[in-house]
Order: sequence, then structure tokens, then C-alpha cells
Amino acid sequence: MINKNQKTKYLVIGYGKFGNGFITRLVDEGIKKNDIYVTDLSDEVISNLSSRGFNNLIKSKIVDLKQLENFIPLDDIDIILIGTSNLEISMSIAYSWANNPEFSKKEIFAKASNDLHKKLLKTVGINSNNIVIPEEEVGSKTALKSFFSASTNIEDISKDFSIVHLFIENKNLNGVSINELGQLWKNAHESRNWNIIIILDINGKTKMAQPDQKIFVGDRLSIGCLKSDIKKLYSFMIKSK
Repeated sequence: MINKNQKTKYLVIGYGKFGNGFITRLVDEGIKKNDIYVTDLSDEVISNLSSRGFNNLIKSKIVDLKQLENFIPLDDIDIILIGTSNLEISMSIAYSWANNPEFSKKEIFAKASNDLHKKLLKTVGINSNNIVIPEEEVGSKTALKSFFSASTNIEDISKDFSIVHLFIENKNLNGVSINELGQLWKNAHESRNWNIIIILDINGKTKMAQPDQKIFVGDRLSIGCLKSDIKKLYSFMIKSK
């Protein structure tokens, strides 16, 4: 999995409402504008983004990632978003990603115009969890999702809170109770703004979370969490020290 931090570089191909939602969320999450590259054919889009402080802008119709080799350092790009809903252009870009070993190592997200479009994008190897059907709100959610693994899902329930669904991967948490988990969190953080709601264990059994209940690596937790704590919570549950 990509180490998603503020040094991660993004390439957005095709702007519109979806792309706007995506890059706006990136900036809100601390990604620097200089680490975001945008390509679009519209003079108005390029001018608007430039006025907002984005400098890595390419005015061009992109149908193959190789077209960009002379404009941006593709080797440095970590995450690509295909933001156009044009089926022909979208599939052409996706094929150029899938058929180039250097490009296919990069994580890719794509906008689909309908279910057929989504199925076609899946056939070239794009993870189905990384293919979304518009618009701006979904672009924002996809930007947030790009910070985490494909198996992690986040549902916004209000302006400040989300439900986070993730798998326990931190081996240091294997076999600890929910009470003990809370104490481990408090040892490293000033406050706790999350609660485990439901546990889906490795045997497929769903349980309501109880204080003395133990969790294990491979369990899937549904957690109510303050949005500002999601990345800290993710790191806590996933990474072993």
C-alpha cells in the first residue's frame, strides 16, 4: 500500500465537479497544491485553478498517460484520478495505465458514467472499490478514501462525524479487550473521540461491541469517529510499532 502522507503526489485527468470535489478535499486534508497536477482542455478551468493557487496545470486532451511524460514527472506521481466520464477517453487512459508496468504500480481511481462503464474499468484491472459514479460529493469522499487501504470504507453521517469500517491489522492489538484498547489509545493521545459500534469477527459473526469483548487481527470494526481523528484512528488500528 502507498504511504499516503503530505508528500504524496496526485494527478487528476479531467476536472469538472467531480475533480473539484476531489482536489478540494485533498487540500482540506493537508495535501499541498504543488503536489496536485491537473489536466483539462478548458481554458476556463485552467484559469480558475490558476487563480486558486494551483500551478501544475496542463491544458491538453489526454488519452494516454505517455502524453504527459514531457510535461510532468510521472515517476513521482503516486495516485491518479481519471475524472472524465467520456467512455472512450476514460478507457483509453485506463488501458495505458494497465499496459505499462511503471504506470500500473500507481494507485488509480476513476469516475464512471454508469454501471457498464464501471464494469469496463474493472476489466482492465482497476479495483472496483476505486471506481465511483459521480458527482462532487462522491469526489470528496474518494479523496478521503485515497488516504486509506481499499478495504477501509468511510460513511459521512454529519459535518463532523463519520462511520469508519476497517480491518484490524495491528498485531499489537490482537486479543485486547475494547476497554484495554481505549486505554492504549489514551496512552498516546490526549482525547478519544471514537467508539466501536459493531464487530464482524474473522468467522463472519456480527456482534455489538461490549467493553470486555476482545478483538483480533482480521476482525472488521464499525466505528463512530470524529472526522478530525480518522487518520489517527486508522494508523492506530492498522500499524504495528
